[in-house]
Amino acid sequence: MTKPNTIFWEDVTDDMQLTAKEGSWFANGRLVYWVGKDAAEARARLGSLYQKQKQEREKPDLELKALDGFSGTEEYHRLSMFPSFNLTDGVDYIMRNGYSYLVTDILALIPFKPRLKNQPFLAITYSVNLGTKTGGFIITDGNETTLYTQNYGYTDAKIVKPLKLFLADHVLMLAGEY
Repeated sequence: MTKPNTIFWEDVTDDMQLTAKEGSWFANGRLVYWVGKDAAEARARLGSLYQKQKQEREKPDLELKALDGFSGTEEYHRLSMFPSFNLTDGVDYIMRNGYSYLVTDILALIPFKPRLKNQPFLAITYSVNLGTKTGGFIITDGNETTLYTQNYGYTDAKIVKPLKLFLADHVLMLAGEY
């Protein structure tokens, strides 16, 4: 007597194709189902699918596609090397997606540059030339008076439009979070 098909499920993702043949998987919402006779095989297949999806989610977004989705912040983040500064969710997103050097470069400058350290408000614009793979940032007082510039002779940044940050009251934030 043959064993009947059993549907095994796992909560992993929602972008799978619907099919219900033996030896296949399908999705409904965030639940992923495996149709088959062997629970061990189902666990192995669902586990490898989960790992693949997790790796896809953890790839850095070098184009920072989700930047426009940040307005305000739910919590402040801190860097142990710069305890006097807070970062917003948007700046944390930038750091987690390949641009932590930019944030640390900016924060490292401020305490040591007299023109920057006593300013109550700073506006920072980071721009990239994708053709020459160069970039740099300009720090102003918010009224277009340039206080500091830094250029990078090479960058692998993929940012299409200039990235605008503000520093106010020791909080570094995206312009849209101000």
